[in-house]
Amino acid sequence: MRAAVLNGPGLIAMEDRETPTLRPGWVRVRISIVAACEDDLDAYRGTVEHQRYPIIPGRDAVGTIVEYRHANRTDQENEPGVIPFRRPDTALSEGSLVAILPENYADRVLSEHDSERDAQQNGRCNRLPRFRTRGIANRPTRTRLGHNVDGAMAEYAVVPIEQCVAIPDNIETRDSVFLQAGRRAMYAVHRSEAGDGDYVAIIGAGDTGIIAAQLVRNRGGIPILIDTGETRLDLARSLGFEHTVNPYNAYAAEEIEWITSGDMADAVIDMTGRSDVAAQCPDFASEGGRIVYTRCQQPDAFVSSRSLVMKELSVIGCRHCGAPPNAVFEEMASGRLRVDSLVSTQLPLEAAPIVIPSIVEHPDHYMRVLFGSA
Repeated sequence: MRAAVLNGPGLIAMEDRETPTLRPGWVRVRISIVAACEDDLDAYRGTVEHQRYPIIPGRDAVGTIVEYRHANRTDQENEPGVIPFRRPDTALSEGSLVAILPENYADRVLSEHDSERDAQQNGRCNRLPRFRTRGIANRPTRTRLGHNVDGAMAEYAVVPIEQCVAIPDNIETRDSVFLQAGRRAMYAVHRSEAGDGDYVAIIGAGDTGIIAAQLVRNRGGIPILIDTGETRLDLARSLGFEHTVNPYNAYAAEEIEWITSGDMADAVIDMTGRSDVAAQCPDFASEGGRIVYTRCQQPDAFVSSRSLVMKELSVIGCRHCGAPPNAVFEEMASGRLRVDSLVSTQLPLEAAPIVIPSIVEHPDHYMRVLFGSA
């Protein structure tokens, strides 16, 4: 099969690969569309800790299940890395059109257990038993596409069945590539406790940031999108977002102060994971406000405790595992969450080694780039 392969930081090429072997509890998926997400770009940049090379990138993808190897308890005992035994998901079978979730330590469809369902609906994925036992350590069962196992930027991918979500009939195939971005944004907005009339500063007007802005607006909040890319802010304004700030053109804190009539933002959501941005978040927040960090900060990140104490700010860490997939699909189906305009272009898979370096070099020129034919 043909696949885009990262052989190291800054090294990507199309290669012929053997079709991967199925493990118990895994499925083989024929990939229709795969996105170049920010984590794939970070792997290309070489800024991801414990990143494996060579590896096939591709964390956000959709495709059709063509083969399923069922797992049993003996498989789990005898083969390291096999997912814990569960009853097969009867909604999925060969021929099912699915969206692929990038990780299995917390990102999976909820089971029938009420305690797990309540934990996730309340936005606290850290309360899930599987998160406590599997979420922190790099254990054999932790599967991160494009990080420690091959991803979906290929003709075929093999993934645990628990990382596949059936795409509803009323959702466009291409829109479902944004499922994980929607989950991450929805969880961040939930953790921010954004409510009616709240000003929410969202730093990073990429696809996830604009999705978060739509969700804030759906809750009655007032989003303020902050980005250094004027092209992204132009798109945000075309989608009806009145408040946009480009720090290159104006001092962001002063702009937020003017927008909020001096109150500053009730909540700040950082979508970037950048050290310099992390340090500025307290400046954007109101007295008693909330700051949500959604990506792991770089090692040199520093946030002044003085600002946190004097303004009595709440700092909230937010993993991208909280929002149930069906909640994102429901927002899409209702028309309250629009993602079609967030696609910059869709190209054949063979273009990946040319386009990905261009995205890294000129990030402001792109939103989400898709590869595939569907």
